Amino acid sequence: MDGSVLMKRYGYLIAMCAALAGACNPGAFDDLTRDFKRADGGLDSGVRDAGRDSVNDDDGGEDDDDDGGLVEIDAGPIGGEGGISLPPECDDGETTCESSSAQRTCADGQWGELEACELACIGETCGGQCKPGLRKCNDTQPQRCGDDGEWIDDGEPCASVCDEGVCEGACTPHATQCVSSTRLQTCDDNGQWGATSSCPFACVGQACGGECVPGTQECVAETPRRAFIECSTAGEWSEPSMCSYVCGNDGACGGACVPGARSCLGNTPIECTSGGEWGAEAACSAGNPVCIGAGACRCRPGMVRCGGDGSQPQVCNSNNQWVNVGAPCANCDAGRCSGESCSADMRGVCGGAACDCVNNDCAGGFCAADAPFGDGCTAARHSACAGMGCGCVDGACSGGFCDGQGCTARTIVDCDRYGCGCSLQSCLCPETD
Repeated sequence: MDGSVLMKRYGYLIAMCAALAGACNPGAFDDLTRDFKRADGGLDSGVRDAGRDSVNDDDGGEDDDDDGGLVEIDAGPIGGEGGISLPPECDDGETTCESSSAQRTCADGQWGELEACELACIGETCGGQCKPGLRKCNDTQPQRCGDDGEWIDDGEPCASVCDEGVCEGACTPHATQCVSSTRLQTCDDNGQWGATSSCPFACVGQACGGECVPGTQECVAETPRRAFIECSTAGEWSEPSMCSYVCGNDGACGGACVPGARSCLGNTPIECTSGGEWGAEAACSAGNPVCIGAGACRCRPGMVRCGGDGSQPQVCNSNNQWVNVGAPCANCDAGRCSGESCSADMRGVCGGAACDCVNNDCAGGFCAADAPFGDGCTAARHSACAGMGCGCVDGACSGGFCDGQGCTARTIVDCDRYGCGCSLQSCLCPETD
């Protein structure tokens, strides 16, 4: 507050003190009252005339009353009729701030009672935008009202909710977050995380998305159905993978075999069903009593029969296939044409040994009472085959390494005569119907 304001507010007190003190000690307050503006508009130098109980006006005149002459100190009581006229405290209509929220207004040269400002007292009058000390929120930015009645930011913006100028809450209203690969959580209006909800497929980042439920599997349509795809945590299908056997209805791998596969269970063919389980068929029997490979019934190597219309001698080779031996004959029996291509002497020899004669050689039946094998070979045939490190079956050398091909020289010649090769003492002939 500058000197002029002080003089306006407290000038009358100074004048009063000067008057009282001057009555006892003239000139004591000359300096205080010099140039003081009197009520009648004159300037008082404060210098007392010599030998006079009066104060000289700056215009040099003497004033015995209130019209510009000398002011008599003892003329009467201060402020009374004919007494000292006090200067005004202020100019009418003038205002001044007594605090940050109250002002005084000047009336008749005197300061009035305190008046509360609606908002704030700024400078020398009521004004501003707010009451100092109040708080509010500008979106998420806390604000407070300063001493100047203006809103100012108070700190950083709130991370979640601003309520009455104070940060609160744990999240920003309507914000979302994933709490699992399939569940979403939303922030309520109070800045608190609410209950979770399930996404149609996946929860990715901060929202529901994807095209599948994470962790689920589906089979890829194909025959047989073995491929599957799996949904990732991002709700996206993977590239197809292969099951060892079969892909089930739930998209999981299972089964015990690949659908359509065939095998043998002992002497019984089995086939894998579409569900990946083995199913049994009829057991192999009769002319094809052996189950081999992919569940096929085949002959046992060394077996003989009369194939075709019953006139074609056949033998089962090492590949479990029936092959023709020689030409068809009218009297094919057990895979041999009895008595054919045999000399009378050989038929007699064979007959004496209870054997048939085929291709001028004894074979079939139990050809020698003293033969310990019961394998359709004469003692002489056993001896001949043994000399080559081979055994004898149905009158023919087989097994071991017989003449470099597993065949005797005689058998090779005989097979060649029918247009067949020889392996392991069996003729390998082209298949015929």
